[in-house]
Amino acid sequence: MKQFLAQATLLFNQCCWQLRLLLIALIAILIFLFCLLCGFEPLAHQIHLISLKTQQIKNNVSVLELSDEDYESIGQTPRSLTEKKIELLNTQLLKLQGQPLLAKKIVLSSADLQKFLQAISKPDFMLSFDNVKKLEAVHDIHHQAGPVFRQNILIEFQGSYFNTLHYLSYLESLPWYMSFDSFEYEVTQYPNAKIDLKLSVLSTGEAHG
Repeated sequence: MKQFLAQATLLFNQCCWQLRLLLIALIAILIFLFCLLCGFEPLAHQIHLISLKTQQIKNNVSVLELSDEDYESIGQTPRSLTEKKIELLNTQLLKLQGQPLLAKKIVLSSADLQKFLQAISKPDFMLSFDNVKKLEAVHDIHHQAGPVFRQNILIEFQGSYFNTLHYLSYLESLPWYMSFDSFEYEVTQYPNAKIDLKLSVLSTGEAHG
């Protein structure tokens, strides 16, 4: 080993200084790579262990954590929970009672039909009504209280686009079951247009007697 080192040293000294500098750099790089490879695996193992411990701590904390709702439910008695459920049901009932379909009704008599016709021809929307005409009444369903018809009505009027929209919204808010069957919109002289609206309202046989 000593003889090998002596020969290596002799050969190294015989080299020019540029070659000796290159050899020193290569030896340093080899030593660095060797140390890096030897230390990489233990370092990666340590990082993995730390990651596992961190995740375990997070899991333990999440199990121990309780939300505010959990604390409140623990402190509540069965009576208070029942009262809260009743209050929630009452709130939902009020919302349902405010739904338009639950507040709707059908035309029950000829007088009721006249009220409906007056309501749909209400001149409060800067519209010009040319015609509000009753068409045929078609049998729709048979209810236990008697037959139910669909009274078709044709409304011809003139007005602007936005006034027409307001009028249609008004019709939807009326307290009768009705549907829009056809709608024709023809611009005559901007911004005015001629509108033909055909709708139907649910009514009983007494409304046609």
